Amino acid sequence: MPWHHIIPKHEWKRRFGNLKGVNIRDNLVKLTLEQHIQVHERMAEDGSKFDRIAYLAMSGMIGKEEAYLRAVSQPKSKGHCEAIRRSLLGMRHTPERVEKNRVGHLTQTFSEGHRIKISRANRGRPKPKVTCPHCGKVGGCNVMPRYHFNNCKGVTPWR
Repeated sequence: MPWHHIIPKHEWKRRFGNLKGVNIRDNLVKLTLEQHIQVHERMAEDGSKFDRIAYLAMSGMIGKEEAYLRAVSQPKSKGHCEAIRRSLLGMRHTPERVEKNRVGHLTQTFSEGHRIKISRANRGRPKPKVTCPHCGKVGGCNVMPRYHFNNCKGVTPWR
């Protein structure tokens, strides 16, 4: 005979903030599987999402994986659903925040205040420099690999 929580785990966590003490003897009762299913069915009628999932899983209407996915999924806001839709359509940003640069690539636009914050954050930071071992040229670490190191004209292909 399986044990059943009188105060369910989800309710216990909502009331007390954690699951400490949820398995004390005073909160457990032994039920047959049929009784356990009936209890969850009745509690699901009151609108409990978790009891509905437990009822469906125990009665064999959904599998264990489906029950887990339903239990952990959260309802999404309209804004979240819209962001998912844009993502699936390949639109990273809302149309009013996107513009095409000179080359034709889509770029995100920033407000003037945001640009000022970015420039202040980067002010005074030393730019990392690297030296090409083949020709000795010194330059920025982001740009140098484009024409130097393995791509340097000082490197012969048979070396």
